[in-house]
Amino acid sequence: MNTSSSELRLFRTLKAPLSVQIEVTENCNHRCTHCYNYWKKGDKCIFENMTFATAKKVADEVINSQVFGVTLTGGEPFLNFDVTMYLVNRFKEAGIQVSINSNLTLITPSIIDELKEANVLGILTSILGDNEEVHDKITCTKGSFLRLLEALEMCKEKNFPVSANMVVTRENLDTIENVAKIVNDYGCVDFTFTIALQPECDIDNSDRYLSVEELKVLFNRSLKVTKRFLYGARCLIEAPYCFLCELDEPSAYQITSCGAGTSSCVIGSNGNVRDCPLNSEIYGNLCLEPLKTIWLRMDKWRTTELIPDDCLSCKLLGECFGGCRRQSYVASHLSSFKANNPMMVKANEDKAFALLQENNLTQTNDVILGNQIQFEFDNMRTEDFGGVVVNGDRRIFLDEEAYNFISSVLSDHKYAISDIGYEYEDFLKSLVFMGFAKTNN
Repeated sequence: MNTSSSELRLFRTLKAPLSVQIEVTENCNHRCTHCYNYWKKGDKCIFENMTFATAKKVADEVINSQVFGVTLTGGEPFLNFDVTMYLVNRFKEAGIQVSINSNLTLITPSIIDELKEANVLGILTSILGDNEEVHDKITCTKGSFLRLLEALEMCKEKNFPVSANMVVTRENLDTIENVAKIVNDYGCVDFTFTIALQPECDIDNSDRYLSVEELKVLFNRSLKVTKRFLYGARCLIEAPYCFLCELDEPSAYQITSCGAGTSSCVIGSNGNVRDCPLNSEIYGNLCLEPLKTIWLRMDKWRTTELIPDDCLSCKLLGECFGGCRRQSYVASHLSSFKANNPMMVKANEDKAFALLQENNLTQTNDVILGNQIQFEFDNMRTEDFGGVVVNGDRRIFLDEEAYNFISSVLSDHKYAISDIGYEYEDFLKSLVFMGFAKTNN
């Protein structure tokens, strides 16, 4: 690890990632204009599939490293179906949660049955417009919109969970509310959006990508979607906290935390390990060395090394981290990950800090303990500082004392608060608030 003594450590160094994305193929049957896959540049026309030999090595490393969750992605993972299902079943046997990113156009009833049998949590798919003209223009694939709707109906009929994500550009910004209605009508369990970031192969073309003013429009429209369809207003690209104060209802928005290099990483089809799906930097190869060894090389993501200078003195540094570093890198024309995020509004620092304090105080005060508590967690892992506990997509980092306490109790078993001790009241309230326990109030 090459961390300068002048850099502040923002994240604990875990012994291995908590979650990984595995790119089982570079190939895809769509050619989306905004696609972030770094290998889709220049004249490259031959894309790699993960081999069974690489898949076995990757699975062994992920399992041995006690990773909690895996997302199988690509490209389009169902173009390498046998390897995808091999990994699904290996991780099922190991008790690792699996989800899949897919455009759904290759899905069939029998594939859905296989996925359900293997306990796959669900699929995240993309819907890029509210009609054929918009969606098919972006995917560069005629018929892709109607095929997607057929697949959504198929999943709905078989009660297989699908979440929908909309990558937003100027081409489809005006359709987000109509897209949300489609997603709702087809029974999707969640709806999120992603800001399209210019890929390296399209860095000189800014026509389709949103300006900061257009981003405000997008975020405000997402709040309307939340009220209408009860989906959480959530962008999968991390936004700076200070940007929220530019919105109509800052307190209603959910900030997404980025785990690149701190709790998650990406494994390519050839075994190369990267920090983020959007980035091309390679830290090592799983066919040649252990995941835990490669993981330690990502230390710059856990310190202030990549944080903009203007953010280093910010009161929100420990919560915000300056927004998406890839977005900053793109905004700087690929010159620096440390550049200011284009959504940053430094003048809003005090307002954003007050908003965060108000939300935290309100959330804590809302928790009322009854006379019993029931703990809820799926998995846990020891760390040098104590340990990590996971419940669904939630995770909590605990010191040694707190971790030992959680290790001593049973999930889904009711305990009397009086037997635990009221001196732990604040800790128990925090567990209830974060979704690791429920009380009988």
